[in-house]
Amino acid sequence: MAGKLGFGVLLWTVMLSTLAWGQASLPASVPGSDRFVFAVSWQPAFCETKRSRPECKNQVSTDLSATHFTLHGLWATGRKFCGVAQDVKDKAKKNWLDLPALTVSQTTQADLDRTMPGRMSGLDRYQWLAYGTCTGLSQQAFFDRTLEFLKDVNASPVREILAESIGKTIRLDQIQTAFNTAFGAGAGDKVRLRCRKLNGQALITGITIGLRGDIGSSDLPKLIGAAQDSRGKCTEGLVDAVGFTKREKPAPKAPVP
Repeated sequence: MAGKLGFGVLLWTVMLSTLAWGQASLPASVPGSDRFVFAVSWQPAFCETKRSRPECKNQVSTDLSATHFTLHGLWATGRKFCGVAQDVKDKAKKNWLDLPALTVSQTTQADLDRTMPGRMSGLDRYQWLAYGTCTGLSQQAFFDRTLEFLKDVNASPVREILAESIGKTIRLDQIQTAFNTAFGAGAGDKVRLRCRKLNGQALITGITIGLRGDIGSSDLPKLIGAAQDSRGKCTEGLVDAVGFTKREKPAPKAPVP
């Protein structure tokens, strides 16, 4: 009897351990696993601060990226490199082009070539390994969804207000109003501006948008509406045009008397 009881306890322990391992291996079991940040870039301003990048050397005013948002990534909040081997993580710290290439459809590859200039530097490979692996989506589904989200933002008044303001400074509240119009009341409260300074002027390099929910099936307005409000430090910035602005040299220091 004791032997049977001991075997039963052992079997139950193994079952619990197996169940616990299985749950831990699923992205949905991670606290906050339904929270994401969708990041888009304003490429002309991004390139002002990353002039040596391959995608920045030959940008021209006729490029789609001159007047439209480009894809940066869909970030899983609080999770990174899920199930990715350490040697691959080490490569990600050096050269993204050394990471495995995507295995998505030719149509998706073409869409990424057109809307994600950073792909020339391996940004797509990094985004998949760092964040896509933590979503529970396949590689194909992950990029199809991010491209859908980008299309929604570019088809909205949000893109229009930036394209019409090239060379001018716009405020965060103007962009928030455009988000409310496009994606529902309160959507603008889930948005942050990403800015970098050049010659003392803040340039809008991109926008991040908080999302919450099932990114595999929910539409963008619903995901934005369920997210928490977000606040950032940048409240206004210049909408940069294609082309590098001449950088001012710092003023020489006054001689010590």
